[in-house]
Amino acid sequence: MSQDEGNPPRSATAIVYVTVLRNTFAPTWQQSMYQVRVLETQAPGVPFTTVQAVDRDGEGPNSQIIYYATGDQLAMEYFQLDSATGEVSVSQSLLTDTEGTKNYKVQIIVLLYLAVFVTSFV
Repeated sequence: MSQDEGNPPRSATAIVYVTVLRNTFAPTWQQSMYQVRVLETQAPGVPFTTVQAVDRDGEGPNSQIIYYATGDQLAMEYFQLDSATGEVSVSQSLLTDTEGTKNYKVQIIVLLYLAVFVTSFV
């Protein structure tokens, strides 16, 4: 209900219908672990692998998957993840790693984008 500041105050009422889109299933990975090899000469920005998860809730806004990468500081310095596609690429040349690291561990978390839609009828 809304009301104005007039004298006498006037009001109006509207009925609002809310549709709740349920998110029943958690996303699942296509593979339980990804282990890849990449040349130290891999060009920065060019994907060398793609991680993939699926959501059994089907199509629509409640099943939009977002990928998020975390890891130690060195891994996060050299690798980047496209949050929409799951493509993993080198962010800078591995030749610049003066420590000569042979193994990097990047943990990728999959999240669901949740949306709430309100439909109103007056």
